[in-house]
Amino acid sequence: KQLSLNCEHLIVTSEGMKQHLESVYGLANVSLVPNGADQWDGERAAHSFPLRVIYAGIFAYWERVQDYLDAAKALGSDGYEFYLAGDGYQKAELLKRIEREGIPVTYMGLLPREELRRRLADMHIGVAPMAREEARRFCSSTKTYEYLSMGLPVVCANAGEWATDVRENDCGTVVPAEDPAAIAGAIAAYRERALWQRHSVNALKLIEERYLWEKIIGRLRPVYESFT
Repeated sequence: KQLSLNCEHLIVTSEGMKQHLESVYGLANVSLVPNGADQWDGERAAHSFPLRVIYAGIFAYWERVQDYLDAAKALGSDGYEFYLAGDGYQKAELLKRIEREGIPVTYMGLLPREELRRRLADMHIGVAPMAREEARRFCSSTKTYEYLSMGLPVVCANAGEWATDVRENDCGTVVPAEDPAAIAGAIAAYRERALWQRHSVNALKLIEERYLWEKIIGRLRPVYESFT
């Protein structure tokens, strides 16, 4: 209850966190404003081979980037190109493993957001692995919505509310958390053009209907106005 004394209002990015604060701390001053993405008006990649696959995000234990490397190693470079973008305390470890084991992953560096979006627009599949832990259900995966805004089918771990969005809106493949073989299998399934095309179209539809930043920011207006 001390939380309610430290601020007038709390804004959270997941329904799980909102419910947790309300039920555990008895707070009533909590609003849900989820993460979202900007619309991309440029060209996007069409289905073709090799399939270009990317993980873009933080290199930290809870993101399970190692699972992505395992999947890339299992699939190899025959029909696929794998990319890695971002930074974090695991960077040196990940890059050493790529070199040591000859994993076919190209590191693109830590890119400015607009440059990253241009690179994403040239990809085919976005991967969002995640650790199997309770705290993940309170999070909101920004990378997942960035992928979807580019029309990328998402392969994501069943670890948070974003996975429910992907599953219910048929815009990607949800796999068990901490299961590199499942990630590899989901990526391989997108060799089928019809599946890729359906999930790509649905990804854009979901963002346009529910997760454009201009719509999400509108949810903040009543909160701000309550203090004026």
